[in-house]
Amino acid sequence: MRTFYSSLSAFLAIILPVVLLSGCAAVQAANLPLCVSYRGIPGVTQAEIDAIETLRTQTDHFVYGMNPSVEAFQEENGEIGGYSALLCDWLTELFGIRFQPALFEMSDLYAGMEDGRIDFTGDVAAVTNCGGATWPVPRNTVQYRSPLNGF
Repeated sequence: MRTFYSSLSAFLAIILPVVLLSGCAAVQAANLPLCVSYRGIPGVTQAEIDAIETLRTQTDHFVYGMNPSVEAFQEENGEIGGYSALLCDWLTELFGIRFQPALFEMSDLYAGMEDGRIDFTGDVAAVTNCGGATWPVPRNTVQYRSPLNGF
């Protein structure tokens, strides 16, 4: 019985690393278009490129205002974390203009959008003709967007 366990242990010691490491082969990237600049976005017109170039000469950054939430929060080091910060990083890389995430209370968010202190937000609900705010039924749907899967 002891030789059985010794043989089994030796077998597992040889086979287990082979099985576990067999999935570590290098993964080849798919031949998908990678947009690392607004100029490479399919369908972008020369007029849109010119408008972005004009913006690049007029400002060095945009403020992306968000209400504190799971999508935008202050980390221990004082930086903004969450999806909004990642989105700002991606937009900065795509357009070559810094998108700076910033946290605002909702009333300040609306005021900042109105007076121009805030350039963009992902946190304002659509308003219907009857004056009430509308929210999407699935409030926080999960979507995966990247240059590799065509946005």
